[in-house]
Order: sequence, then structure tokens, then C-alpha cells
Amino acid sequence: MELELLQILGSLGTTGATIALVFMLYKAFKQMKSSVKLAQIQAEYQFRPWIGTSQRFEKIEPSINDQIQFEVIVKNFGELPASTVTAKFVSDNKMISRQTVMSESASKFVLGPILPNMEKKYWFFIDQDRWEKILDGKESLFTGVYFEYQVNSQLNGYGIISEYMPASKNFVHSDMWIDHPESKKL
Repeated sequence: MELELLQILGSLGTTGATIALVFMLYKAFKQMKSSVKLAQIQAEYQFRPWIGTSQRFEKIEPSINDQIQFEVIVKNFGELPASTVTAKFVSDNKMISRQTVMSESASKFVLGPILPNMEKKYWFFIDQDRWEKILDGKESLFTGVYFEYQVNSQLNGYGIISEYMPASKNFVHSDMWIDHPESKKL
């Protein structure tokens, strides 16, 4: 009788241990699945170009023409090159929307490829007469700059809307954003 009881208890113990093992394996696979998803997301965001500005907008003197010249330093903060970067620019005396900056009516300039940690200079110009009005406080200056580039055959971008402050002789950024299709998947 004792042998039978020991066999039954042994079988129950083995069954319980097997159930516990299956449960722990299920939890381990579930954890591995979430770790793989996290690694995939991390790789998508790390191994790609990230275009942005690295310094404030600087007034360049002397200008290369009769207009007032400003310089924007564009940098690739990512780990892969951006094959073609296109800069779009608009300026107005009233606030600019994101849609206006990204529209087809914005002036465009192709900066070309930008390698990782590489900087390129983008210039925009303000008419001399308008500049005098801005400095005298008779007119405001709002600018919008948008940098467009391809990542995995999808359009990405970085935009800034700014207002020039004559008192501080500096641009104040009122809106900055990034556009990338991966953010819509999360």
C-alpha cells in the first residue's frame, strides 16, 4: 500500500512540476517576444538618418548678394546617411502654418546627401527693404524651414517655424516637429 501511495504522490508531483515548467516556458517566450519587438523598434529608430538643425540661425555678414543672408546648419544625427535632403523655405509677416512650410509653393533647394554627423549649410535671404522695416518694428518676420528626406522609400522631415526678434537679434522657434512614418505604427 505504501508503494502505491508513493507512486501516486510521485506522479502528482511530476504532473505539477510539468505544469509549472510549461507555465514558466510560456512566460519566457512571451518575454522574448516583447524583447524582440523592442529591439526591432530600437533598430528602426537608431539605424536611420535623423536630420535636424545643430545651431541657431545666424546672420551672415557680408552677404553674397545685396540681400540679408541667414545661415542654418543642418546635421544628420543618425547612424545612416540621408541620400537626398531637400530644404523648403517660406517667410511672411504673419504666423506660418506647418502646411505652408511643407507645401509645393515653398522655395526648394536640394542639399544632396548628408552622411552621419555631417553638417551642411543652408542659406535663406531677406530683401534689404523688408529687413529695414523689420528692424524698425514696422513689420514682423516669420520663417518656416523644412528638411525633407527619404528613409526606406518613405518621406521623412524636420520642420521649424520661427519669428525674428529685433531686440535680441535672434530667431525664436515657435514650432518644431519631425515627420516619420514609423511613428504612426506605434
